[in-house]
Amino acid sequence: MNAWQLAQQLVRIDSSNPGAQEDTIERYIKLLVEQHVSSMPACLVKHISIKELEVFPARRNLNVTVAGYGSAPNLVYICHMDTVTLGEGWSTDTLALGATVRENRLYGRGACDMKGGLACALFRSVLANGRHGAYRHSTRAWVLTHLYRGRGSQHARR
Repeated sequence: MNAWQLAQQLVRIDSSNPGAQEDTIERYIKLLVEQHVSSMPACLVKHISIKELEVFPARRNLNVTVAGYGSAPNLVYICHMDTVTLGEGWSTDTLALGATVRENRLYGRGACDMKGGLACALFRSVLANGRHGAYRHSTRAWVLTHLYRGRGSQHARR
């Protein structure tokens, strides 16, 4: 799976807030990362940490850290999983959760804010890791629940 395909998958998952919220999408992302890590060589797996941090019931942050081997500066990707409500006005050929591609553009709720960026961050920090060995720098992907008054990000700082 590449970042483009991952973005499409994420758009298809309802994570509207208020609404479905982040439980389903967080579980999907965690399972995807765990499956990818389980297929990696043991020498790389030992450098990867996956942590769920409950902010509220069924609303979790996910922290994926990949330790690097060099002294290059660390990279930290911070993304949220929720979207605004699905809303009205979607056409029958471009549904809110349809992940429609037209003229090399992805349409659907959250495609720009933030599921496209989330897909790129996950792909770069974890899913592409192992293809060419370990990174010189450490990477961390914080995948956050985006609660009222930033409680997901406040919880991540603890």
